[in-house]
Amino acid sequence: MMVNLRRTSARLARASLSGSEVGGVSKSPAGRRAGSKATSPASTAAPHARRNKAAASPPARKQKLTTHAGAATPSPSGLCAYERRAFAKGDRVVVGVDEAGRGPLCGPVVAAAVAVDAKQLPAALAYLGDDAVRIDDSKKLNEQNREELYERIVSAPGLYVARSFVDAKTIDEINILQATLRGMRDAVKELSKARAEVQGKVDHVFIDGNKIPSDMPEVVGPKAVVESVVGGDGKVWCIAAASIVAKVERDRYMRVLHDKHPVYNLGTHKGYGTAQHMRAIHEHGPIDEHRRSFAPIKGVEKWARK
Repeated sequence: MMVNLRRTSARLARASLSGSEVGGVSKSPAGRRAGSKATSPASTAAPHARRNKAAASPPARKQKLTTHAGAATPSPSGLCAYERRAFAKGDRVVVGVDEAGRGPLCGPVVAAAVAVDAKQLPAALAYLGDDAVRIDDSKKLNEQNREELYERIVSAPGLYVARSFVDAKTIDEINILQATLRGMRDAVKELSKARAEVQGKVDHVFIDGNKIPSDMPEVVGPKAVVESVVGGDGKVWCIAAASIVAKVERDRYMRVLHDKHPVYNLGTHKGYGTAQHMRAIHEHGPIDEHRRSFAPIKGVEKWARK
C-alpha cells in the first residue's frame, strides 16, 4: 500500500505544505506518557454511517459519521493517501484512532490518537525517512519493530500523540465495547485539550473498525468528519501509527504489571488466555487487573467457590 517516499514527499512539497512542530505527550496510570483516564459516561456505538446537519454559518461544513467496509486493499493508493485526500478538501488536522487489548483477560484496553497537521506532514515524513513506509498495522510488526517505530512516531515533528487507558474494573462495569469506544473518545479529547496546535483544528477523524463513539462530535466539534474504516490500521497511515502507539503502551503496562505479579507471567502473554496464564489463575486466583466479566475468569471464580 506504500509508494516511494521521495516521490511522495516531493508531491507533498509541491502542494505547498511546510512547517514543523514536536509531537505531544501526556501521562498514563503507569507513569509513562499516555492519555487521559476514562471517567466520563459510556459511549454508544454508531451502527452504521450517519450525517448530522451542522449550523449554517460560513464556511458551512457537515458533521459526517461514516463507515467504510471495503476490501482489505485500500482504494486510495500510496503513502498517507487518506490523509492527503482529506487535506485536498481543505482539512487542517487529521486524526487516526486505534486501540489495543480488547481480547486479553487481564489489564486495560488502551486507545491512542495520532494527529497529522496538513502543513507539517512533509516535515514529519522527512524526519521519519524510510520508517514512514514501515508504519503499518501493529499486528504485522514484531515487538522490536513496534518499539522502534513508537519512539520515532512520538518524537516526529508535526505528529501529535495522546493515549487513554481504561482499566479492568471499568471494562467489567460497562463491557469491553463501550470501554473501547470510551478510550478512543478520551484519547482524542486528551489530544485536543493538551495540544494548542490541535485545538479547534481537527477536521477529520479516522477510527479503526465499524463503530464510532456517539459523543465524538462533542469532542471535535459538529463540523468535523468522523469516519470509521474497517481494517483501517492496514489502510490509513495515521490509524496505523495509532495502532503502534496503543500496542506499545499496553505492552509496557503489562510488563510493569508482570513485575508486581510475576507468577502470572504477564510480560510474556500480555494478559491473553494462554494455557500457562489459565493455570496460574486456577492456582493463584485472579488479581484486580483481571476482567471478571470475561467468561474464563467467571469460570475460575465459580470453580473456586465450590
